[in-house]
Amino acid sequence: MVEFPALKIGTGFRKGFESYLSDRIGFRVEMLDVYQRINADIFKKLVHPSYMFGEDGYVFFKGGYISDYQHLNINEAYIEKCASYIDSIYRYLEKRKIKFLYFFIPDKKTVYKEYFPKTIHVKGSQSQAQILLEKLERKGVPFVFPLEQFLEAKKNLQIYNKQYDAGHWNDHGALIGHSLILQRLREYFPEIDPVEKRNFTISTTTKTSLPVSHFRISEDVPVYKIKKSEMRQIADFENFIKKRRVLVYRNLQKPDKPKIMIFHDSYFLKLNEYYGSNFSEIIAIHSFDNLKNIEEFVNFFEPDVVLLENVERVISPQSMLFSLKNMQHTVLSDFSLLNLPVSEKTPKVRFVGKHNEIVVSRNESVCAIAGNALDPDGKAGKALFAKVGTSIFPMQYSNDVEKERGNFAISLRREILDNAEEISFSLISSDGKTKFKAVAFPIVKK
Repeated sequence: MVEFPALKIGTGFRKGFESYLSDRIGFRVEMLDVYQRINADIFKKLVHPSYMFGEDGYVFFKGGYISDYQHLNINEAYIEKCASYIDSIYRYLEKRKIKFLYFFIPDKKTVYKEYFPKTIHVKGSQSQAQILLEKLERKGVPFVFPLEQFLEAKKNLQIYNKQYDAGHWNDHGALIGHSLILQRLREYFPEIDPVEKRNFTISTTTKTSLPVSHFRISEDVPVYKIKKSEMRQIADFENFIKKRRVLVYRNLQKPDKPKIMIFHDSYFLKLNEYYGSNFSEIIAIHSFDNLKNIEEFVNFFEPDVVLLENVERVISPQSMLFSLKNMQHTVLSDFSLLNLPVSEKTPKVRFVGKHNEIVVSRNESVCAIAGNALDPDGKAGKALFAKVGTSIFPMQYSNDVEKERGNFAISLRREILDNAEEISFSLISSDGKTKFKAVAFPIVKK
């Protein structure tokens, strides 16, 4: 509710006090409810900052959603940046021998466009989504855009609710979407089993208002619940995942199955129910402010496959996921630097606290490694890589800030270090032309 305004001279206090008073009038919620019902029943108008009526009582988002439907937001240069960004992630993971799939979800307005308000007209034949997909196809990025399958499915099922939760598919749509993903992932992992309706108990629940709204509705929506769950959520890495919006699920019955890392938005709920039987571990990461740190997550969890999902309307400079700032600040190390000619010169590498060994505590699930690495002349290099066993990890390395010159850091799971005797570091020269002689340190378990 509106707070009491600060006392000051001018019109600000009067307007603030009027807002404060009107927000506290008795029966305010009831009055708003009556006002909304009158507009809906008599004028066929949905009075709400986020929603609007389409045809036949369908509810859709408004705001930027409308301009996207009208194709008024098309910016070829920006879409090319998005396509190149997704492609760069795919190529980066490919170099690390990690599979990749991009799942692009069509909006409700695309699947049920015949119910979008007929007073809102479209400019041009191509949407922003179509242009993006064409660019991704030319670049060879593996993706799934399930529009064709959704249009076929909607002939028999309501896969986006008519009114409730206008921004997301319902559980009917979710099953179809996840089934298509698993079908595509079978190209990487042939042992993957399909997920089917018979795996779930299916019921309905009646929704009586729109989300985050007092606007009354009455709609039965589907609810899918897995009959047998093989996954359990773990909190082993709390120090690492805290504040990162990350959930980790583990299948204790199938530890030899591949690990999947999923960068997702609010469309992807109950991931453990759809992927639990096919993977040993699910790392579910809310992507919006995390995708730019993909290298850090890949270092830590070492997935076998990465799935990136987002809905159509997120392709926008205003969205956090594909903002120019986030795309520019995404760190994807160049693994080809490891193929440079090797210099016989030895760099100077030291650790914070310990100078000649890595200590791994059996009481900790996360091992934080930090220190400083400079070339033989005391200068910062271009990049730094660590090798543990057969795994190679690019380090967070500072080479452009004077006071942090040469500082490095990385967080690794203890189990990665448990099975190794040493860790070695390879520093790349500042001009990017040579790789200095690797420096190895023992790993001590305590």
